[in-house]
Amino acid sequence: MKIVLIRHGRVLLDWARRCDSETFDRNNRLYDGAPIAPLPAMTIPIEKVYISELPRSAATAAFLRGSKTIEKTGLINEVPVGSFVETKRRLPLWLWNAASTAQWLANASRAREPIRETQKRIDAFLGLLAARGEDCIVVGHGMYFYRMMLTMKRRGYAGRIHRHMENGEVIEFESA
Repeated sequence: MKIVLIRHGRVLLDWARRCDSETFDRNNRLYDGAPIAPLPAMTIPIEKVYISELPRSAATAAFLRGSKTIEKTGLINEVPVGSFVETKRRLPLWLWNAASTAQWLANASRAREPIRETQKRIDAFLGLLAARGEDCIVVGHGMYFYRMMLTMKRRGYAGRIHRHMENGEVIEFESA
């Protein structure tokens, strides 16, 4: 079984370089609904396509050519991030992103979804794919895909793990 991962297209949203917690959380909500930059047409000879519930996933799938059967699932939604602290202080964006990721990795109570819950979604999705046994394309998200690739490798899938997938990047895995 072949699983082709495609990270969504580049989101068209200008982030403030410095922001307080309210602005960071608002920008994350805006990001979830923002349009993407156009991608070149992609011809991948696989019919089944899974997309997340986030609009950028469906918008990216629209660049796939050929006959496609698309199925939307929340199991592959991006890891939801939010501010790590309530503050009016304007902190650098890199700090908000790093600290939000750290609280997710640490299963912190403030994380919108701790990593153990993300892992449950990954396990359920890979279980679904294994049960169906069909080649597929999965259009999804960076943080989620990195964890999914690690899990796939542990389960014996062949493919390269890329920690930071670029927008529109395609990576193939195959079951042993």
